[in-house]
Amino acid sequence: MPYPIEFLCQTSCHLELPQRQRDPHAQLLHLYAGSALLRLGKQQWLLPKGASFWLPAECLYGLTRLAGAQIGRVRCSVRISQGLPTEAGFLTGAPLLPALLDSLSQDTDLDWQGAHGRKLLVLRDTLQTCSLRQQAPLAALDPGLAAVVEAIMAGGDASAQATAWTHTTGLSPRSLPARFRTALDLGPSQWQSQWQLLQTLDGIKRGLSEAQAATAAGLSGLAAYQRLVQRYLPKHAHAGNRSSAS
Repeated sequence: MPYPIEFLCQTSCHLELPQRQRDPHAQLLHLYAGSALLRLGKQQWLLPKGASFWLPAECLYGLTRLAGAQIGRVRCSVRISQGLPTEAGFLTGAPLLPALLDSLSQDTDLDWQGAHGRKLLVLRDTLQTCSLRQQAPLAALDPGLAAVVEAIMAGGDASAQATAWTHTTGLSPRSLPARFRTALDLGPSQWQSQWQLLQTLDGIKRGLSEAQAATAAGLSGLAAYQRLVQRYLPKHAHAGNRSSAS
């Protein structure tokens, strides 16, 4: 990379399938909208809107961007690695960080010699003051929503999700969709559909037939899986019977 620090913002119109990758540069992932799933080893973190997650250089990870996710990516050269976190985790301790990232996402002039470059230099100094917040994979959500997402990921049905929500928060199940959308920019059913699609693709990758994988993921059958492919993975819709998750 030609400069000591760079910034890129990307929006996913559709579900972006996970790809394991290793970046030689330390980087910060910031969710402006939507949500994403980040896998490190056997752990999978949910990144909700507003989350900032730090990845050290040479960290092997897999990132799944759900439909509508907008992610800012800050990459830091080895030239400025001194003082930066050496482990992965959520960043905390820098009140200026969200405002800087929001401002960078609105820049149209990316000239390093101009205002954009000056913001990046301030961001570099800000990152060196941050600390990591080690927490559970779903702890970036409030406990009520975390319980619902955990139920979805465990294969729970809609009634189980509503029960978990009511038990944890004491709120009416009717308030769940609005709270869910505020945090993740998706309703519970949309989030669950994409999760089930990912689990189906993973089952196919492990050797199950499409029908078997769809059923194991909690879908009603092959037709339901094909509808989700058409909706969330249009470029894979005509790729044949073996859609790949790699």
